[in-house]
Amino acid sequence: MPFVGDLTTYQQIAVSAIFAFLVGLTVGLSVAEYNAIKRRRLSQGSLGIDAMYRLWKDENFRKNITRVMNIPHEIIARYAVSPEELGSHAEREQRDAILNIINYFETLAVGANMGIYSRKVFSRLIKAQTIGLYQQVSPFLEALRQRQGYEKSGKEFEKLVRKWGGIKNLKKRLTR
Repeated sequence: MPFVGDLTTYQQIAVSAIFAFLVGLTVGLSVAEYNAIKRRRLSQGSLGIDAMYRLWKDENFRKNITRVMNIPHEIIARYAVSPEELGSHAEREQRDAILNIINYFETLAVGANMGIYSRKVFSRLIKAQTIGLYQQVSPFLEALRQRQGYEKSGKEFEKLVRKWGGIKNLKKRLTR
């Protein structure tokens, strides 16, 4: 193996140029990776904020939230049956409102749990509301899983609330 001193001037220039290129490439790739991670974090936040903004602007969604939160906690599980088993049109609308809210928060939770949306953004903006809503609909979810056999219903929603510590609070609230 020749030493640098044994190389001709042109070879030394070529080796120096290749070395400088490799160092520059490494630094450039590192900077690009850092910026990509930074942009990903920013886009996660903007995706989450955009999704929540569209949500809160939806009048039907707000009505459904109000409707679900006004159902007495003790009877919410009785809506976890097929629509045909419910007696009145109003009861079917209650069931649809519950499922609409659960499905929406399940979708948000999947995005947050997979890293598509920023869990930090959600935590800062709607953590308390999400936990409160989960606490309200948890008897419905349990009944739905038992009666209908839908084992995975609301699992991502539950997982997000569990990460935020809301499941412990739920158990405390239900045992009072």
